[in-house]
Amino acid sequence: MVGANTTTYSNTSLTQNTEYYYRVRANSGSNYSAYSNEASATTPVLAAPTGLTAAALSSTQIKLDWTDTTSDETYFYIEYKKSTNANFTSLTSVAANTTTYTHASLIQNTTYVYRVRAYHTASGAYSAYSTEASATTQTLAAP
Repeated sequence: MVGANTTTYSNTSLTQNTEYYYRVRANSGSNYSAYSNEASATTPVLAAPTGLTAAALSSTQIKLDWTDTTSDETYFYIEYKKSTNANFTSLTSVAANTTTYTHASLIQNTTYVYRVRAYHTASGAYSAYSTEASATTQTLAAP
């Protein structure tokens, strides 16, 4: 249900490659209008990014690269975890067609694990995750 005078609605967190059907009607208290005509839309198929690699650039930076395998994404979401953690954490999102990201301000001599997935804003659909990639930040040399 949406508020009075609302003319748009976004249905998010949908399944990719699935057709959804919609119709609307107004109500005031216990009185309802007839339903509108039915409209449908199919969420796009978003292929998971492939070829994810992670490479330490320094004691505080890891560079990620991947292959964009879909043409309909709005963003790529990047998640990471320290190798000792069980759960991934959201790191950031990058614009469509971006295939690289540098994660900075990291802890030296620490292994980080990454995964990436595509997202389509209009449908709220996500791709599957890429395979995971990991890298260990370098250790600072003693002076």
